[in-house]
Amino acid sequence: MNFNDYIIDKEDFEFYLSLSEEERILFLYDLICIDIYGKGSSTKDTDNSTSVEDFQSIIKKFLQDFEERLSSIIESNIKKTSKANIIIVNNLAIINSNTKKHVKAAAYELLESGILLSRYQVKPSVEHIFKKQEYFEVYRIIGQTNRISMN
Repeated sequence: MNFNDYIIDKEDFEFYLSLSEEERILFLYDLICIDIYGKGSSTKDTDNSTSVEDFQSIIKKFLQDFEERLSSIIESNIKKTSKANIIIVNNLAIINSNTKKHVKAAAYELLESGILLSRYQVKPSVEHIFKKQEYFEVYRIIGQTNRISMN
């Protein structure tokens, strides 16, 4: 799901700002449901008295399922026999390897290719999704230029 695909006009945004924190979560949940099921979809639950706690548990379950699915996708794309595995997600370069030397070499190769990097610290909850080999580093891509020569 890419939130950049959503276009919210000024009126909807003003409405969003007027909502409480819990209601904002429900607003975003509605966007997700419209994206997944389409406009005019209905749920089997015809009772309109669904509480905020119910929606929070639904969102928590959704996020857990998403995390498990993302982790399995990452796992399937890691080649254990490769010296280093590089995954680019948005503006992050995630490097996995069985040796620290190969992680550094992969980062150096990206730098030589003209990709400007800065080290990025991720939360442990995110790390367990992407760390699939013994050594793991995350770099933020801050720009790109022509190939860089270290001479």
